[in-house]
Amino acid sequence: MTSFSTKQKRTAFTDEHKRRIRAFYQANADSTSQKDVITWAKKNDLHNPHAKRHKPRQYKVLEDALYEWIKALEKKIFISGELIRFKAGQFFKELKVYQGMEEPGKSSG
Repeated sequence: MTSFSTKQKRTAFTDEHKRRIRAFYQANADSTSQKDVITWAKKNDLHNPHAKRHKPRQYKVLEDALYEWIKALEKKIFISGELIRFKAGQFFKELKVYQGMEEPGKSSG
């Protein structure tokens, strides 16, 4: 017997929704609480109870360089997590956009 989850899939707010919510908050920042913003969003059909957070990528250039490097080599050699972390450190030092910044910690996931 197959069981299917009835849990609804979460979706992200559109950039337009986020822009409108920020504009409302900024226009009413002196007297607006988070609860007020949620109430306003619901009334304006902007509330999305299934929304997931959209985090901006802090190291986009580095991630893109790593992605391209992995894509180019993945069929030729085995690429371990350790090798990826090593290459990330190399790219970070070489990419001009990160000059003068402290190298980020390297996670395994």
